[in-house]
Amino acid sequence: MILLSDSTGYQWVSFFDKECEILFGCTSEQFPHEKTKDEQDKAYQKLTSICGRENMFLIRVKSSRYNVNTFYIDTE
Repeated sequence: MILLSDSTGYQWVSFFDKECEILFGCTSEQFPHEKTKDEQDKAYQKLTSICGRENMFLIRVKSSRYNVNTFYIDTE
């Protein structure tokens, strides 16, 4: 999951292979998962490489209630 934000607010979203390739240049399976220090560093480098970069996304969400909190779930 990644936090997307703009001047109107923010939203946590999940990315799949197509979106991951567009943003990071690799599939979600190839994205470094935080198991070792080296993979943490690689993941950090990939995440910071897109910070401040402007992208346009079309996102569908639905409201869900869990206990007393409202969460939004990406339905794509």
